[in-house]
Amino acid sequence: MANRVTKAGIVRFLEALGETGSVREALRLSGTPRASMYRKRRRSKAFAKQWEEAIEVGLDLLRDEAVQRALFGTEKPVFHQGVRVGSVRVCSDALLMFLLRAHQPQRYREAALADMAAQRRDEKAMEKALALARKEGADHALGELLASIDGQTRGIHQGSEAAM
Repeated sequence: MANRVTKAGIVRFLEALGETGSVREALRLSGTPRASMYRKRRRSKAFAKQWEEAIEVGLDLLRDEAVQRALFGTEKPVFHQGVRVGSVRVCSDALLMFLLRAHQPQRYREAALADMAAQRRDEKAMEKALALARKEGADHALGELLASIDGQTRGIHQGSEAAM
């Protein structure tokens, strides 16, 4: 059978999966047929467990790389008039925040959720104003929207004054 997977192919696949975290890349590097590997995973609980363990190893490598890029950055070339004149090390603030939220959600995820909630309140106020404008006229809707924004602003100012 042409699609039969050998033990050596399975070993190569699992090693490549652990090194890359990518099933597609592991299939390519090991030369094993995709359909055969997925069929084997469905039929063998032991192989399915090895597959998941290899994915975890690959994900550990990705997490390590993410931490390196967030903390120490990557070298980016600097060009002047088409000529490379040097390089700068660029860290990823977005990646750093992502890692903090993932590892300390109680501290960092709540601030992001509060930002999202505030944005949704603004969107709902806009939707309400537009609906009111269609129903009762633009002047009345604009007044309602301004009152809503003013109320939110007062709440923010009162909260900051209480914090002082």
